Amino acid sequence: MSRQFVTTGVVLCTLALAAGLGRATAGETPSAYTDEKIQALVKDLGHDDFDKRQAAEKELLQAGMKALAALKAAQNSPDPQVKTTAGRLEARIRLANMGAVDYLDVLPANCIVAAQLKNLGASRENAKGSAIGKLLASPELAALRQRLDAALNEKPDVWKAIQLWAGRFNGQFAMGFWAMDFQDPTKMRLAAMGEITDPAPQAVLDDFLKQTEFLPAGGNVENYKGVDIMQSAPGAPALALVGKHFVLAPNGESLKPIVDGFLNPGGLGATPALIKLKPALGPKPEFMLVVDFEKYMQEITKMFAAAPGGQAQGDAMQKLMASAGVTIKAYAWSSACVGDSFEDRIVATMEGEPKGLMAAGMLPPDAPAPLNALGIVPANAVAASAGYLDGAAMRGGLTEYLSALKKMMDGMPRPPNAPALPDFDAILKAFEAKTGLAIPDLAGSLKGPCGFYVVLAPGVTTQPPDIGIYFTCTDPEKAKAFSSSISKAVNAYFTTSPVKEVPLANRTLYQLDLPALGVPMPEKISYTPCWAVEGQNLIIASSVQALRKELTYLENKTPGLLTQPDFVKALGTLSAEERKGQILYVDMRALMAAGATLGLPVLQGTLTDPDLKQALAALPPPSQLFKDIPPLLAASSQRAGRADTVIRSPAPPIITIFGVAMGAGYFVARRGPGMPGAVRPPAPPDEAPGKF
Repeated sequence: MSRQFVTTGVVLCTLALAAGLGRATAGETPSAYTDEKIQALVKDLGHDDFDKRQAAEKELLQAGMKALAALKAAQNSPDPQVKTTAGRLEARIRLANMGAVDYLDVLPANCIVAAQLKNLGASRENAKGSAIGKLLASPELAALRQRLDAALNEKPDVWKAIQLWAGRFNGQFAMGFWAMDFQDPTKMRLAAMGEITDPAPQAVLDDFLKQTEFLPAGGNVENYKGVDIMQSAPGAPALALVGKHFVLAPNGESLKPIVDGFLNPGGLGATPALIKLKPALGPKPEFMLVVDFEKYMQEITKMFAAAPGGQAQGDAMQKLMASAGVTIKAYAWSSACVGDSFEDRIVATMEGEPKGLMAAGMLPPDAPAPLNALGIVPANAVAASAGYLDGAAMRGGLTEYLSALKKMMDGMPRPPNAPALPDFDAILKAFEAKTGLAIPDLAGSLKGPCGFYVVLAPGVTTQPPDIGIYFTCTDPEKAKAFSSSISKAVNAYFTTSPVKEVPLANRTLYQLDLPALGVPMPEKISYTPCWAVEGQNLIIASSVQALRKELTYLENKTPGLLTQPDFVKALGTLSAEERKGQILYVDMRALMAAGATLGLPVLQGTLTDPDLKQALAALPPPSQLFKDIPPLLAASSQRAGRADTVIRSPAPPIITIFGVAMGAGYFVARRGPGMPGAVRPPAPPDEAPGKF
């Protein structure tokens, strides 16, 4: 097993062990059992001698499928002992010899939440072909891999155990729950299962039981349809081995429906909701998460209602959800490695007509695709997004949402001296009285494509990036009125006007003087928020230089990001329908290079291991190291009864988001400009007006 994937292997192996192990004797390769010998063994199932009965059971299990017909016939025996034992053995042999099974077909049809990993081994192999997988196996990282090997070899017993158990569990995994009651755990109904790829499942079980002492002396073993359900005591967590499949549940009653599912597959996989969702989750999903969202919210509401004063909270939460105008029926998420990227697809099925916040971002059928708006984004943007905004719908939805949220919060128990919850209506009315502006009019003027972009500062620097934001108004006059409203709103709260007018060619820029607002700015950070009007567009940027560049793209109709090769290539992986919705683009190569440029010197400064420090120092420049990393591209669209999102990323998006959040947190914690080891180039001279 390749060690660069050891982290994934360890995590999933641990999940497999947590998913539990169970007991049932797996069928061995049958010996040369004659029909006469099998009939004699079946007869011995009713023998007066206990040892004879036990020996007959063991041999019939070894005979396996060859004994199946005789055992089935024996279930009509007048001897109750023979009849009962034959039925149990038939089920055990059938389960031990069953073929491939999809765990979604095993989970009960009434599952509220279910997750499935199709095949751990296949996913690991596919991941090796991704850009990140190739980077981890590249010659450039050989020294780091050798150092990792050395660290693992410092504890050979631990590494050996990891390899052993990871090799035993290399197939399918799944979990699901179909009843939740946190106040009474005995009423919880959930289970997790994992496939043993070791050729001797029973030996794996025996080893696990020996090492964990899961079933102490005096433990309870209940046979259910040929499967031994093991518990240390009644009501305790339960384990079972169903053929080569380990199953864990919080109680025995949760395990029984899983055994039924193995005997009669269908379950969740045959439900109309999942059949409807599956085609939208890609041709070969490696991971799937399925949620019956309607049932889930019903369970959550019941939990609220069971708590003191919870009925009001439950009602308020229902109102909170109703503010969207739609009922989400089901939700599914799939993930797979496709080429050099990981592709995640998220699908939700809905009923009703979206309104409020839900409708605010919906793209009308006759509206231009937000993708066109990315033409005004600089080609060197490290991140950009384009969507659609209906300001009036957003204001109405936000008002209703905040009202329902406040009602829900008011119904929750709070400490006696806790400050009063904010009254959003009062805050808005106070703002309108102070500025003379009408919020409904302002919100109503925004309608059309909107978005933002981020451009990193050039070179190795801790300077903050340039940020640009743009909105579309209903007409040019509304855009001018909105611009004036920003100035009016800011000036209303200060005795001196912090909004400065900057003439530029054929228009006026409006610049916000942050020091005049009392906003402390570090010496090296030169943010001067400003905005301008261009036709129906309201353009906002973090500096005058950034705003000038964006206006140049507009004036010259230069397509900006739409000509960037990596962006064009990534866009080609989306279908024509997917490109019509909201778009998010992140240049992961530039982002990772920038992060490594700033982070590696810090890491080297904190390490005490000389070999590791030397390995890091020998790495090629970050721009070279990450040269083959593809961008992240996400597209989201809504249609009648459904919302779809597709995300293509060099790493699974959840991991990417977590990593970016951790990196940002670390950067903030180290207070950016003061980071040791960071190199700052001399500040570039201010650009002259009219030069770009």
